[in-house]
Amino acid sequence: MKEGIPQIQEVKREKRADILLRFIDNANGINAFQGKRVEEVFSDDENKRLFIESLDDDSFIDLMNGINGILRNRKKEEWKMDGDGVTIAGPDEGAPVEYAPPLHEDKSMLFNGVLRAAKEMNKDRRELNDIAILISSSINAIHPYDDANGRTSRFAYLLLAEVFSEKLKNNLKLALSDNGRDEAKDINPEMVERKIKAVLGEKNGYFNPDINKVNISMAEWEGNRCDIKINKEISEETKTKLLEILRDRDFSSMAFFTYLNDIPGKDKYLKYYESSEWLGKTEPAKHNILVDVLYKDINEQEAQKVYSLYRKLKVEYIQTLIDSIANPNKNEYQIDDKKTTILEYFKKRINKDLCLTPKFRQYAKI
Repeated sequence: MKEGIPQIQEVKREKRADILLRFIDNANGINAFQGKRVEEVFSDDENKRLFIESLDDDSFIDLMNGINGILRNRKKEEWKMDGDGVTIAGPDEGAPVEYAPPLHEDKSMLFNGVLRAAKEMNKDRRELNDIAILISSSINAIHPYDDANGRTSRFAYLLLAEVFSEKLKNNLKLALSDNGRDEAKDINPEMVERKIKAVLGEKNGYFNPDINKVNISMAEWEGNRCDIKINKEISEETKTKLLEILRDRDFSSMAFFTYLNDIPGKDKYLKYYESSEWLGKTEPAKHNILVDVLYKDINEQEAQKVYSLYRKLKVEYIQTLIDSIANPNKNEYQIDDKKTTILEYFKKRINKDLCLTPKFRQYAKI
């Protein structure tokens, strides 16, 4: 986007859609639109497809940054990915986070992957609604911004999924309101998070009994994670990283599992648990990873390896989400005894076609 944008005064969220639409329609400064008005770019399916085809990495990110910046009333020079370290918080300080996005330095690369997938889907004449789901869910999963990731994703979804009209403008107002998640379709990747994790865990052996033969399960530690004793030889920066990844228990556990698979004498870092009953089902015996013991032993190089494995898994999670939407018919994305795909399940959840009780969500974590 070009310079010369007037500063936007603080207004209610319901007004942001009007401000944003007025700007992108009149500014003639949006590189991604190539001089066209917003009504023309999003007037029908063919113009939308031409728009997607014309995008490049820079114009795509620039457009998303501009949308987010205007929605947040940011100055032009502040229109950028500023979500370094942002997480979706758990119930209280020190608790596991509800969701930890990939590391900030990987977000631009992942956005480029989103655009590549969108362009391939467009080339294959996939439904524009599917492309809209891809872009919207990826914005939420990558979480590039410190705030308004959800509003940015809903705005992008509606522009691609609906015909530009007065009805769309009204829907945008609802989507950007304080109750936008309830008033509009919320393309929340949390709806398929467990299913994407299952695919990822199968790929790296975590959920594969032929590889994870002793059923290595989650990481555990005594007391508060910040009080864990770490090898004194490890740098303070690396110690901070080792403690921080523990808030993201599922992914840190997978990283520890991969690390332990490559070292001898891993038994000292595992604690055996007998089989147990849970929700009327028998759970098999398992081994939990003893973080306290592991962190006392590993050196700087080994700690960096653990952190690199974690970072790699966060990237692979997003890439798997993207691929499950772009290539839904791959064998690994077939679920419910191959009766449906992750994408079809996702669409049913988005459209609220599946009835899941709060208790079921809590225990099944679907």
